[in-house]
Amino acid sequence: MKKRLGPVWPYSWTTVGVRGAVAGVAVAVSAFGAASAEAAFPGTNGRIAFTVDNWRQYPCDPMQQLQPHGCPDPGVESLRTEAVLANGRGRRVLRALDRGLGGYPALAWSPNASLVAFDNWERIGIVRRDGTGRRLLPRLTTFQDLFPTWSPDGRRLAFIGDRRCYGCLWLFTVRRDGTGLRRVIAQGAASPSWSVKNTLAFVNYNDSSKVPGDIPDGLYTVKPDGSRLRRVYSGGYLGPGLQPDWSPDGSRIAFLAATRDAADNDEIFTVKANGRGLRRLTHFGPHRGGGVGAPKWSPDGRFITFIDNYDLYVMRSNGHGLRRIVDTPRRDPAATTWTTIEEPAWLPRTR
Repeated sequence: MKKRLGPVWPYSWTTVGVRGAVAGVAVAVSAFGAASAEAAFPGTNGRIAFTVDNWRQYPCDPMQQLQPHGCPDPGVESLRTEAVLANGRGRRVLRALDRGLGGYPALAWSPNASLVAFDNWERIGIVRRDGTGRRLLPRLTTFQDLFPTWSPDGRRLAFIGDRRCYGCLWLFTVRRDGTGLRRVIAQGAASPSWSVKNTLAFVNYNDSSKVPGDIPDGLYTVKPDGSRLRRVYSGGYLGPGLQPDWSPDGSRIAFLAATRDAADNDEIFTVKANGRGLRRLTHFGPHRGGGVGAPKWSPDGRFITFIDNYDLYVMRSNGHGLRRIVDTPRRDPAATTWTTIEEPAWLPRTR
């Protein structure tokens, strides 16, 4: 396990993707496309929040055996939460929220954007939007409680819990005070998203479908009581759909998937809740650096925001009208510090 810098894990540059790999988990979470996922809840479009990661490349020491070349992996030294209007204007740092988060990224905003859920790689926490009232839930599963997302009424959280066995990153729900723990499904799961119609979407990608009782890899929906399990996208040899996000009316799911014309990069798709009506929204082609990640619906359902090559974009929900609203400076190969962005969330407008 790597040394920790304050509250932020210096997770590997090569495995980070969007939010990176989780240290100590039996199954590589990055294989699931392990960004947090949260449904958009109906409302008027407000600002788009996102996390800015400040990276550092540490000096190489040929005497150390950290890597074959003697250099440690780059690490995230600090991070901050920012918000911007959909036209790219009014960018601001949410300093009060960052003080409450204590150095961890904001993973899930409650339906009215008054509360923020996060995890510290071990436990789930909740903090008010103004940074006050920070509290950690008790440890709910064996080792790690990860990737929280809110129920449409704001009373419960869905999350991924570790049960210390191969493929046992299972899906759970809990009241926001940490009571009433329920297991939804005893299957490998990641990136849960909870729709306004009270249906959970999640990704199964543990390559254990040949084990009796295990489900094939894919993008699934399920009711919070574990009933009505349905695979809505499989992806074939290119892997399942990743990082699902429900539309505010609960009718469609936005997600990432590789394509045959560019198997080394993901594109953004949407699909109906019943698995029909698949639509491809982007055509970026082969991998160009940071890759595509974290599609999130706007509260009015007309737009989708996402990250490509560490820049923040907005497009209409049919894939048209693409525009970049946050331009992250490209990393100079000689630089020892640089920034990336992750975890976008389109917030409803508040008074």
